[in-house]
Amino acid sequence: MPRFDLPLEIQADTVVIELARVGFSRMVDVATWDQDGVYIHPSETLDDDTHATIKRIKVTKTTVYRKNGDKEVTERFEINLHDKLAALDKIARFLGIYNDSIRVDLTSVDPEALAEEYGLPVDAVKAAIAEIEEMYAKNKRENRR
Repeated sequence: MPRFDLPLEIQADTVVIELARVGFSRMVDVATWDQDGVYIHPSETLDDDTHATIKRIKVTKTTVYRKNGDKEVTERFEINLHDKLAALDKIARFLGIYNDSIRVDLTSVDPEALAEEYGLPVDAVKAAIAEIEEMYAKNKRENRR
């Protein structure tokens, strides 16, 4: 792990770029496959973006000794990339793509018209609007923390 001299300044765009590397990664940039097997691209042929997406490479060698004295060595490769969906989720949140909050605009609501339409007392409609506005304001204050 690299050692950094403090203080370390990390800009938001640097973090988003790293997340984008993972979020837009493709397994075919690391390995390809067909009916004959899997071909893992040599690490020296991978670009920096592809290197950043690799979480783990595990190689397991198994040796089987036969009764006739022969031995068979097999290698099993596992390649794990960083979590693409988690990275895309973080990017989407950063960009504000999700609408996680409810926006309430009651300025155009006419309490008298609502009361008449639903057969309710005007005071009850005004009280309900005030309560909704207070709940919205409280939620907005709590989300700022």
